[in-house]
Amino acid sequence: MTTAALIVVGIFGAILLVTGVAWVIRPDHLLGTVTRVWRSPAGLPAAVGIRLFLGVALLLSASASALPGLFTVLGWLSLAGALLVLLGRSWVDRILDWLSARNTSFLRIPALLAALIGGALVYGVIPAF
Repeated sequence: MTTAALIVVGIFGAILLVTGVAWVIRPDHLLGTVTRVWRSPAGLPAAVGIRLFLGVALLLSASASALPGLFTVLGWLSLAGALLVLLGRSWVDRILDWLSARNTSFLRIPALLAALIGGALVYGVIPAF
């Protein structure tokens, strides 16, 4: 089970790293993509499902990773993020509207953070293999 969880975390980390770097280069695509996905009918259930799946994978793989503390913290944060379903769509819509009013260069900050977290996830699973 731990190996499967490490693979899931490694794949997610690689995707997060690549998309984070792409969004640092083209920050206008970050908000457009997030808004489009979030406002689709499957947006909320997908966001919750991904957070639950990733949170469990992070917690299961934490002890076998090179960064167990980070994996544990991110796992619990991911599970807590699944509570978005309780906040509802309107709450996230307000955040997206607020972000839309900002300069697109501002979006490079969360994109860089995503790339760094993705890189840390990949780094964390490599020694386990």
